[in-house]
Amino acid sequence: MSSSVEEVDFSDDSSFYGNEDTKRELERQVESYDVNSYWELHPRMINTIAQKGIEQEKIEALKKKHIEKEALEMKSEERHEIKKEHPDVKTEEYPEVKIEKPHKRFKIDPAAAQDDLFDPLAGQFCARQLSETVAEFIKRVQPGESANVGPWLWVHNPHCPKEYRRSPGTAAFIQKGTRMLRDYLEVRSLLMSEQGAQIEAQVMSQLRPLQNTLRQDIYNLAKQERVTHGKWMLFPSARDVLSTWTRVAEATVAGKLGTGSKVAASTTSSDGSYLICIYTGDFSDEDDVRRVLKELVDMSLVPPGGRGIYYKADALTHLNIQSKNEYGLKASMYSSNELLPSHPKPKQSGKEPTTPKRQRQLTGYFGKSPGKSPGKPGA
Repeated sequence: MSSSVEEVDFSDDSSFYGNEDTKRELERQVESYDVNSYWELHPRMINTIAQKGIEQEKIEALKKKHIEKEALEMKSEERHEIKKEHPDVKTEEYPEVKIEKPHKRFKIDPAAAQDDLFDPLAGQFCARQLSETVAEFIKRVQPGESANVGPWLWVHNPHCPKEYRRSPGTAAFIQKGTRMLRDYLEVRSLLMSEQGAQIEAQVMSQLRPLQNTLRQDIYNLAKQERVTHGKWMLFPSARDVLSTWTRVAEATVAGKLGTGSKVAASTTSSDGSYLICIYTGDFSDEDDVRRVLKELVDMSLVPPGGRGIYYKADALTHLNIQSKNEYGLKASMYSSNELLPSHPKPKQSGKEPTTPKRQRQLTGYFGKSPGKSPGKPGA
């Protein structure tokens, strides 16, 4: 069965716009069309409103992408504070960082930026700038009133020694340190399964040498990857945080303390206290750690008696080692009561004085006797 297609001839005489009546109607509409009226109504048209919404969503998506990119380019330490709930790093870079609110920034004053001064957070709204005094910075952002600028408020010692200005290999340290912790847990699990019939105390006595080795290996790795900073920690109440932070910030900028200090922008503690960290450049430099502690004592920021205050290496912070952990590691490295035994503390009636356990452990970690100059971990 054959079929044929009728050929249509579109000649020059064909009517593109229709018949004469159609053309007259179109011409009438063109003559009567009010262009000004159209553009007055245009912003209120449903299609215009919908298109604006689509464009705004694109803009917000671009903003979010820019914010996340900026967060990934932040200093490793600050970036970790944001990601501290996710310490299990498997790659050389941190996982994607998401921030609900962008960190405010402002223009850097070229006159204040000097090559020989330490200013690692130049342009960051959360940090004191070289162009402003400590008083101006604290007036600008205060703990308890500045949660929208980031988790921490920072000041740095502008004359920080150059050896402490190098960028640490934080990502590599976390990756390798996490592997060390996993290896320990595997050995512990194997040991406990083999010693199932033994009492827990016997198993723990066998684990203790492994725990000491683990701690020493972590500190050795930290030195290798230049993750050497550590901090004394203060916990002032909400009533005292501003005055305490002001004194710490002024002493830090004046070069009396360590490399820098920070205060929590808001409190997450059940008792309403804030955390203030006073940093030193090398956790194994016991003389410098003690010097900063003495300065804090002279400033009356370390109350006499009681438990004192504690020093924690950033290495353990990066690995999320808290006071109670499954690895049997002590989270703090030094305490004020151990480094300054002459500082008044509670009397222990009926007990013979003994060498502090912390000092005995440090002897093994740093290859020295308490009171002598520090060496490298494991030396």
